[in-house]
Amino acid sequence: MSDNSRVAHNLPLTVFKAVQSAVVDAGEIVLQCRGRVRNTGKDTYDLDHSVRNISGMAKTDADEMAQELILARMLPFRSVIDVNAEEDTPLTKFFALPSATRAKWTLHMDPIDGTAAYLGGKDDFAVGMALSGHGGIFTHSVILAPARRVTYVCTPSGAHITHNGKRKSFVQRSATPSNVVCEKRLLSASGRRAVIQLGFVLTEPSSAHLDIIGTAMGTRAAFLYGGSNVHDSLVPLPFARALGIAPCDRFGHIITGAHMREKIREGHFVRFHRIPSICYVSPLIPPPIKAALFTILSNSRNLSPEYLERFSKQEHPV
Repeated sequence: MSDNSRVAHNLPLTVFKAVQSAVVDAGEIVLQCRGRVRNTGKDTYDLDHSVRNISGMAKTDADEMAQELILARMLPFRSVIDVNAEEDTPLTKFFALPSATRAKWTLHMDPIDGTAAYLGGKDDFAVGMALSGHGGIFTHSVILAPARRVTYVCTPSGAHITHNGKRKSFVQRSATPSNVVCEKRLLSASGRRAVIQLGFVLTEPSSAHLDIIGTAMGTRAAFLYGGSNVHDSLVPLPFARALGIAPCDRFGHIITGAHMREKIREGHFVRFHRIPSICYVSPLIPPPIKAALFTILSNSRNLSPEYLERFSKQEHPV
């Protein structure tokens, strides 16, 4: 039995069923609150004030309400799971395991991924959760786009999509290559020009979860992110992996959950270091173009000052 299969086999099915149910109900809360909440802002704990990206600072009361609902549903499993939560809400305190205890599973959650789009009344936001076991093996994920009534689910048995309550037993990749690259906090002005010269159109991600899924399905050409949180860029990992996509760092080296470096516990939180660089590239991109893209990313002259200052020292070419 492979490591992946062994980990998945030991996960009680009831845990993932609870996760799925919680995501659906949290999505209803989020959708009902759209247009009725304001941006209360948040303090990102590991980015210096001088380099913070303002679009990544959005937060609403709906984020906290959705997270509390999810955590309430997961309380029966608090003895076997750690929580990597986006917000510091009251129920996170119930998941504070003793320092000598290491949970077998970690629940990674983002109650609203794409909060800026959510505040703008757009539909490209999501509620996303994933489970990883020891060694950072991500085995299960469920990502709901509430405004689109679409849910993306992946288990070791495979990936499927549910649209308006109707399950599709297969996931079909786009037949037409996209030229849209979603990029944040990685490229400099010269790097952006070089990527555009390859024929791509650059845009900032709306929802990391949905843009990564779009890359795996071929509706995006690539997703490039510098200094990414685990709950942003690895929650969709099982779904992307099921479609044959392996995320890489900027040098083209494959990234797995094992690359997560856990910080010491901060109160009742399990905190992970940001992933220095992570790149998902569509399989529809021709190999020569993909190679040229990673050549651009490997050159420090093409990288943003924020990335070079905060994250480049944590990764090196092999």
